[in-house]
Formats: sequence, structure tokens, C-alpha cells
Amino acid sequence: MATRIKVNPNDPCPCWSGKKFKRCCSGSVDWEQILRSGEDQRPYMSIRGRNLLFAAAISDALELDLSEETPSLSGYKKAFTPQAVRKIYEAIVEIWPSNTRIQPLLERAGADVCGLFIGDYHPAHISRALVRHSIYANKILLVDPFQHPYLLRDEYNPIVNPEQYRAQTLRDVNFYMSIMPWIDAGIVEFIRTPSDFDRRLNINAMQHAKSLGDVPEIKDAMSEAVIDLESKHYKNEALHTMLLSMPDDYLRRTFRKLSLGNNTFTEDDFIAYVRSMRDRNPDFLEPLGSGENRARLYTIFSGGTYQMACLSAQMSGSYLFTDLRVKWQ
Repeated sequence: MATRIKVNPNDPCPCWSGKKFKRCCSGSVDWEQILRSGEDQRPYMSIRGRNLLFAAAISDALELDLSEETPSLSGYKKAFTPQAVRKIYEAIVEIWPSNTRIQPLLERAGADVCGLFIGDYHPAHISRALVRHSIYANKILLVDPFQHPYLLRDEYNPIVNPEQYRAQTLRDVNFYMSIMPWIDAGIVEFIRTPSDFDRRLNINAMQHAKSLGDVPEIKDAMSEAVIDLESKHYKNEALHTMLLSMPDDYLRRTFRKLSLGNNTFTEDDFIAYVRSMRDRNPDFLEPLGSGENRARLYTIFSGGTYQMACLSAQMSGSYLFTDLRVKWQ
């Protein structure tokens, strides 16, 4: 005998929107039939529901037990193996498949006062921005920081080459989880844009944005934005991508070349200090090795647009930056 499942009007909606069923999916989604049949629920989940599913997928990939005490920082960072990174990005494909009908989901995300935040997404600034904007809007939408694998060429795809994405995934997970209390409260949602599911639209959007760079007013505005971002983040990003990421032997050569040592601060002291900074920094991850096949990809995300670069830590200690191109189809 089939189990009878009843979703009452005042029950929380099964799509995990945080709303009552009568104010959400009632009349549009037959949740009783879906639950009764055991059908895959993901296509019917709200954006908030998909955010919660993804957070659970991250914990599963990293094999973190959220009911236990917080793991040590070193243990937490060691969990970001290539296998874990691949599982995290596979979850994106499962939760946001390429045939996702994003427009109805975005329409459902609307509220009495709903805003898309396209300001500075750096963790040091986003929390202040959310507090400030939540005074005026009861729903704030943020563009998801994780790249959708559907758009990326194989050589830059985190599912095919997860080793490259370990460092960036650590930073993105830290950022994503820092926003989870806002998502739980129903104030913030991470959305995906229509171009995440349409390669041609993504290419056209980038080409259009590039053409706008020839407009004097927009060119001036872009220059001001770049200067503003550099003033805010240059030192911090330089710390991540240059000092902490440099191999120890390269740091030693530089230390000797610049004659930085003295009787009280030696070369070994300098290396020990850098290593302690690596250990204490929650957003830094030691590379698996050197060479171009161990490239580390970093994504700078601000103003609602992606600026992508591939950072390749080579054996010589030099660093190569190249464009990260999306797949053309």
C-alpha cells in the first residue's frame, strides 16, 4: 500500500524556499505526487533550496561532520584534495544542470523589495554591504562565485583537471559558507546567470562588454573601477599569489639576492615566518607540486563579472598569467 503524503498549506514548502507551501509552490508543483513517487526533487527546488543542497554537497565532498567540533585549520585545508574538488564541481552540474530553466527560478526569487548586488564581492567587504543593503531589501541576490563547469574548456575544467582549482575552491568554499547564515535566514540567495546555461549567450555577452570598452565614458568608469579594486585588494592578492605561493628555494634565492638578512633575522627565520603565515591563512593552500601541469587558477570576482587568470607556478619560481577562455560551441 502506497504511503499517503499530505503537504498542508501552512507546512514549509518542500522546495526549501523557507516560505509556507500556500505562499510558494501550491498550485504550480504537485509536491505530494513527487514525494510519493520518489521522483528526483532537484528540478523543482527553489534557489535557496539549491544553495542548501550545494552546502551539504560541499560538506559531503570534504567529509566534514558538521555535528562535530570544528576541525583544525590544517586538517580542514588538507580535505581539499583533487577528488574533493571534483566532487564539489560535479555537484554544481547535478544541482544546476545545463537544461535548467533559470528564468522561472529568478522570477520566483523576487520579493517585495529584491536587489541584485553587483558591488565588491571580497569577503572583507561583502558582509558590511549585506548588512547595509538588508535595511532596504528583504531579498539580496548574489552571483554564485563558483564557475559552472559547463562553460569551461577541458584544460581549465575543474572536473577534468581539479588539481588546478584546489586553492580557488578553498577560497570559494570559505566565502560561500560565510554567507550561509544569510541564506538560512532567507535574506540572501546565490543565483546563477542565464549565460551559465547558454555558451553562445556567454560569448556574446563578453564580446559586447569588450566592445563597450571603446566608449569613452565607460572606459573611464572601468579605469576608475580597476584603480579602486587595486587599492583595496592589491596587497592582499599579492600576498596570496606571490609571496605565499612562491617555492621556498625561490624565496631563499630572493632573500640572498636582496641581502635582507642580519644578525637577528636570518634566511631560515624568513622561511619559517612565511611558512607560519601559510599555516595561519585560511585561504591559502599549499600546491601539490611545481610545473605547469600544477597550474593554480585564481578568479577575481567583482562588480558582478568574472576576471579570470591562470597562475602557473613553475619549477623556476617564475609565474605565468594567461587568459582562462570559456568553451566555444
